[in-house]
Amino acid sequence: MNIESLGNSDYIQSLRPKQPQVDAGRRPQEQAVENGDRVSVGTSSKIRQALDQIPEIRPEVVERGRQLAADPSYPPREVVQKIAQLIKPFSEE
Repeated sequence: MNIESLGNSDYIQSLRPKQPQVDAGRRPQEQAVENGDRVSVGTSSKIRQALDQIPEIRPEVVERGRQLAADPSYPPREVVQKIAQLIKPFSEE
């Protein structure tokens, strides 16, 4: 039997993601912008402020949940059957 070596170590080596070049004389932020990586701190703080304005507990959502929990026909039978079909392949048989 003759087994030939594939010699694919170079192939595996070439699949590694390229590391960004680091220039010791430049700040990381400048290099990140040049590489296309950008972070906007202003946008992040605006999102945080918007989230802080939303109450942690929303009474209208709690009330809707109570109504749905009290409804014997919720969730609809079709939804339960579709979920059961998705779960069935993973049953421990």
